Amino acid sequence: MEIQKLIETANEMSANDVCTLIAVFADRVQIFIPSKQGEPMMTRTLDDINPASMNGAIIQINTKEEEV
Repeated sequence: MEIQKLIETANEMSANDVCTLIAVFADRVQIFIPSKQGEPMMTRTLDDINPASMNGAIIQINTKEEEV
């Protein structure tokens, strides 16, 4: 899909639509969390059950709990 068409499509989507779209591709998303210098970078994957949800007018991204 050409980038301009993709931008137009995204701009036409509601926040609920975007939230659903995030859930659709959640298994392809990884979040990188900056760390202090010298410490390893942390990563998180999106939650399997509820990867994204509406929090008022904002889309909330939900990550998996890290197993220790």
